[in-house]
Amino acid sequence: MWTPRRIFLTLVGLLGFASLFMGYTRMLGSFDGLPPLPAHFLGSDGPRPPAPPPSANSLDRRMELAFGPGCNELRYPIKLDLKSKGVLVAAYAFRIIPTGDPRAGWVEFAPLSVAMFGDKRGPDGVPEINTLYADVAYLKFDRPIRAMGDLDGRKLVAAELHANPESGFPGDNRKGRLLMVNNRRTVDPNDDIRMITSGPLYYEDLPRPGQPNIYTFTPVEITDHLNTALAVPDHTAARLPTMTGVGLRVFLTPEDKAKKQPPKDTDPRLPIPRKDKPGLTGVDLVELDNSVEVNLWTDASASFVAPGSDPAAPKKKPADAKKDAAAPEKRLLQVRTNGPFRYDPARELAHFERPAVPRPGLVEDQHVTVTRAGRTVGQDMLDCEVLDVQFVRKPPPAPPKDGLPPKPAPPPDAKKDATAGDGDLSIKSIRATGETVVITSDS
Repeated sequence: MWTPRRIFLTLVGLLGFASLFMGYTRMLGSFDGLPPLPAHFLGSDGPRPPAPPPSANSLDRRMELAFGPGCNELRYPIKLDLKSKGVLVAAYAFRIIPTGDPRAGWVEFAPLSVAMFGDKRGPDGVPEINTLYADVAYLKFDRPIRAMGDLDGRKLVAAELHANPESGFPGDNRKGRLLMVNNRRTVDPNDDIRMITSGPLYYEDLPRPGQPNIYTFTPVEITDHLNTALAVPDHTAARLPTMTGVGLRVFLTPEDKAKKQPPKDTDPRLPIPRKDKPGLTGVDLVELDNSVEVNLWTDASASFVAPGSDPAAPKKKPADAKKDAAAPEKRLLQVRTNGPFRYDPARELAHFERPAVPRPGLVEDQHVTVTRAGRTVGQDMLDCEVLDVQFVRKPPPAPPKDGLPPKPAPPPDAKKDATAGDGDLSIKSIRATGETVVITSDS
């Protein structure tokens, strides 16, 4: 309770403190006890130096490893690192579709970028990374999503990916298409594999029997940057796509099939390490419906019917072989069909067919056509009804030692398993069948 005595003592105390402070500042306030400021800390009248860039965190560094230095994903407000699944998710906008919409309960991202990190690494320690970009993505999970943090504990059961030039991040040149990239376990973009489609692209985790997990009804374009006539691959150079077609279907390995089975009592219990089979990991079959075209750059000295080897070719001297190794000559081999195409990654076998019901009067529907540019003029040509192309994986060349040229790579051994992604694919053999098989050569 304020009494006159307490009010008087408070006012006297405040006046005394103010008098002491003013006397101190008048008598001792002009003295500076700090040392003088160094000259390099003094301000200048010239332009200010640019501010140092902000230090990137581990998430941003992984984003740049997946999508490239300075990628647009760094500026997305939504960035998630699902470490339990080895997946990065970046998006500009996120919303949960409300009740009343046909996709009620789904999650919408616009745009969406996803990077999937594999366990295997390349010679430089770079992991295998598959990236995906879509202007608009609709995702369905096994349990409801109430917040962004719920994604880490959910399983994706269905997805729809759409291309929309009006959507996406401003200034992104990927708008208007769906883009998928495999980095081949290197940071060099000149050896990437890219797939482009206008979409929409659909995914189902548990499709009906006989139906694919991933499919689209629109044209698809696949480009392997190592499949080039250039001595040094360059992803910025104009090129023919490695494969084009309409209607893609991808059958994934079921989870129960992918799991390792326990050894039987009759199996030898030796500590023998098991390696993965070559081919696309987790993919059982890839199909295209129609309008298929494949462009492959093959060795100019190889046989037309067996591009992997040419027994009739004269043996070259070591000096000539060294010159060819520096700048090998290549010729373009093209396969065209208006019928279906299938590729078995485990067997590395490609299968082409003419249409089951050829359209009357359309010559392109009657055959599977294989052409290769001649050495000087003309071309080699093969017409058939069914074509099987057996590929073989070339091991990467060994690094040179002591200035000597690398030793030639040994032939592939069927008893030894290769690791998926090691080396490039080349044609081992071609098998053509049908009522009539025609081979012509102008070279």
